[in-house]
Amino acid sequence: MIMNCLSLTMVDSAADRCIHLNDHGQPCGVAISVGKEAAVLAVVVTIAKGYDLGYIWKTQDRAAEHVIGGYYLNAAQAGEPPGRWWGPGAQALGLTPGQTVQRKPYDAVYRQTDPRTGAKLGRAGGRYPTFADHLARLTAAEPHATAELLIELEREAARATRQPAAYYDVTVSFSKSISVLHASLRETSAAPA
Repeated sequence: MIMNCLSLTMVDSAADRCIHLNDHGQPCGVAISVGKEAAVLAVVVTIAKGYDLGYIWKTQDRAAEHVIGGYYLNAAQAGEPPGRWWGPGAQALGLTPGQTVQRKPYDAVYRQTDPRTGAKLGRAGGRYPTFADHLARLTAAEPHATAELLIELEREAARATRQPAAYYDVTVSFSKSISVLHASLRETSAAPA
């Protein structure tokens, strides 16, 4: 198959179907030209801020063996497989490509310290006003606040308090029809003859 044209855009994650034109009349999905026919492949990209560095250890089961269902069911049935270090950044920190991620170096990297030396990595994180800073500002503006108003000011201070994200979780998903096709092909090829 020869691909003459590729263009990647995001589509509505609530709709599991190919959408050929967006609201502006521009093509959505990946257009693959094959001869006189063309197909559109829908891709959904989600990005979420993360704050809990320990979440990965809660979803992982290092001792679990893989079960029938392959990639698509193993995580649900047996926990996520352990992560692995890859890329030049990992090598620069003394981590071997393909090495299983261990808790101590993982915590060091995400706290911006070199896992070997403890030296600080990167620039310092942003400094944002704390809950106490916001509450002090709000109560100074309302010196005669009632108990009910103080509770409301505390809620407002909590909403205004910003916490920098520890990481961003990026997930790229193909439309469900592609995922189901992939799963069925893997199971068919793994089945005994």
